[in-house]
Amino acid sequence: MTTARASFLSAPRCISTTIDVDQLNAAAVAQTFTLGLQIPAGALVISRYLNLITEFSGGGAGSVIVDFGDQAQAQGWYTEENIFTGAGAGFKVQPAVTGVYLGGDSLGTAVTRAPAADCLYPARTITVTITCNVNVNLLTAGSLGVNVFYVEQAAGDLPA
Repeated sequence: MTTARASFLSAPRCISTTIDVDQLNAAAVAQTFTLGLQIPAGALVISRYLNLITEFSGGGAGSVIVDFGDQAQAQGWYTEENIFTGAGAGFKVQPAVTGVYLGGDSLGTAVTRAPAADCLYPARTITVTITCNVNVNLLTAGSLGVNVFYVEQAAGDLPA
């Protein structure tokens, strides 16, 4: 019996969290959150998005933005995405960074996407940084969902 090596992907996995205004406790204009789980080395990120559940406001703030990426590239997926009053609650699915997504959109037009953030080597820790024009602990409202979906690649022996 001979065997062949094959490569396959795991079922999709998700790292998800919600950052609420009461978690913003830094007496500083920015606070970084690290999602608890690491994306394993070699994993392929298949989707990532922000869900602005409630716009951030209060405390004399005039702007609130978020950066979303990993410890090596803090703005790898979203750069200065507006999450302040007027931003509109809901999914923020379009990354604000440049780079060409090879598949393009449904019309075949090149779209912008983080160029090197989709296949992660080595393992990466996901980070979210909220920045405000006043200390973030002065904000009185806001809630942001953060989601990263990925698959792992593995190799195995298949019977001939």
